[in-house]
Amino acid sequence: MEPVEYSSTRAVAASPTERAGDIMTAFADPTIAAILATIGGDDQITVLRHLDPAVVAANPKPFFGYSDSTNLLNFLWYAGVVGFHGGSVLVHLARPGGMHPLTAASLRAALFTAGEYELVAPDEFGDETIDWAVPANLERDPPMRLAQPWTWRHADQVVQGPTWGGNLEILSWLLAADRFVAAPQDYDGAVLFIETSEEMPPARRGVPDAAQHGRARRVVAVRCGADRASQGLELRSAAGSRGPGPSTRRNNGPPCARRWISTTRASWPCSMWTSGTPTHS
Repeated sequence: MEPVEYSSTRAVAASPTERAGDIMTAFADPTIAAILATIGGDDQITVLRHLDPAVVAANPKPFFGYSDSTNLLNFLWYAGVVGFHGGSVLVHLARPGGMHPLTAASLRAALFTAGEYELVAPDEFGDETIDWAVPANLERDPPMRLAQPWTWRHADQVVQGPTWGGNLEILSWLLAADRFVAAPQDYDGAVLFIETSEEMPPARRGVPDAAQHGRARRVVAVRCGADRASQGLELRSAAGSRGPGPSTRRNNGPPCARRWISTTRASWPCSMWTSGTPTHS
């Protein structure tokens, strides 16, 4: 593969129009086989109004992203184009110490194979913030923790449906702005998946919004994971208190996570590149 970097990637002051132009160019260019988000953010919703659904529908290709890229993934879903929820160039491909094996395996499967891909339970996970400005941090693997077993509700049931969802905060914004949101009946039989940012919003955000709009009631399953485990440790260290540590927060936090899987609460070690095509839960 030959990477191609578009002009707005490193332009901090790039306008939504310029960023949308790069996205449309990438989709329209027949020499571009797949598109990967560089990193997340918090303002991709401003780009959506400048995108043309007809362009992506006429030139479907794999797009990979998570967090703020929920905006673009939802846009693709609206346009009838499969997107892959998972990862970014800087966080996962450029992971200090090298790409995690589970990330590499799922990315290769998404890019070079067809059909179903089984998500396996990880043995470890990591979500601690690393300072990229310190060169030594880029030479070693980030801190990892022992992953808890996946937890299932109604484990004796098997359902199948197209996935829809993403970052909890972004879903809330999209529903509030009614930006490229399909009619409620279009979500019949879908599998809703949710992740949260490092800010760990309350569980009442996002899902109730979808319920009020008549969409959450139509899904057949919900996929979610644990809240950010390391934030409890960081807050405790900053305050010098004996408050709840990471394991306590994982057990008692809201039923959502930065990394989503088919459980009520669990943790990802890395990004899993999972498509919007029918999936088992």
